[in-house]
Amino acid sequence: MVEMIEGLLIKNIKFENALVAYREIFYYGSSKSDFTYNIENAYQSAYNALGLVLFGRDVEREILDEDDLIRLTGDFVTEAMKAYSIIDTNKPGHWLYSKGAISKLSGIEVDLQKRLEFWEWWLTEAIPQAWELAQETYKPQ
Repeated sequence: MVEMIEGLLIKNIKFENALVAYREIFYYGSSKSDFTYNIENAYQSAYNALGLVLFGRDVEREILDEDDLIRLTGDFVTEAMKAYSIIDTNKPGHWLYSKGAISKLSGIEVDLQKRLEFWEWWLTEAIPQAWELAQETYKPQ
């Protein structure tokens, strides 16, 4: 998914091809029972980022029929933060069968130091780097 996002951004992959892959990921993706909770969050982060790149611009939305527009995806940053800062020592899929909040499951902990590290990285490195890349990639013509 990350390679597809990069390909879309630098225009090496066509929108229509990425859309087909996005649908396949949604409908035929790996079973969540194979994932630990933090791996599920990493998967969702990549999927949501791909959706944002696909549907983030009105020009791209116009390519789709209104009835064909797949739901816009959620917050990829929060999912990435959870993937980085959650420790799940359970067997894969254990979190799927829980009732109630994930944080109340035994075997799942939040590492607050890692959460702080993530946000410091996001604010001081990721956003500035993304801004620089955007300036280089999308120069007015």
